[in-house]
Amino acid sequence: MARALLVALAFCMWPGVPAAGQRIAASDGIELLVLGIENALKSGDAVTLRSFARLDVDQSELADFVGNLTTPMPTNATVKERDRVPLRDGRQRVLLEILTERDRDGRVSTWRLDVG
Repeated sequence: MARALLVALAFCMWPGVPAAGQRIAASDGIELLVLGIENALKSGDAVTLRSFARLDVDQSELADFVGNLTTPMPTNATVKERDRVPLRDGRQRVLLEILTERDRDGRVSTWRLDVG
């Protein structure tokens, strides 16, 4: 669990491109990041999900973290921003709530990301 949190903390801002039929409106980079994470989870796209991570993150831990999120492929995923706080260094601390569904099973996780 601690490794997953460390990997989640390593995610950085990346301009996501919405998939066809997905929400398009986003007013800032963090909303685009949230949308990008949601789209990657919904499609089971491990490559895109890994692309949101900082380059200095441990690649083995990142692969394990992303693999647990995308295998088996979710039948649905929802990502909601629950809180955002500016940090002294100009970055933002964002709290996300993630619901990943696989058929009749659901898993809720909370991520804290420092982005910027």
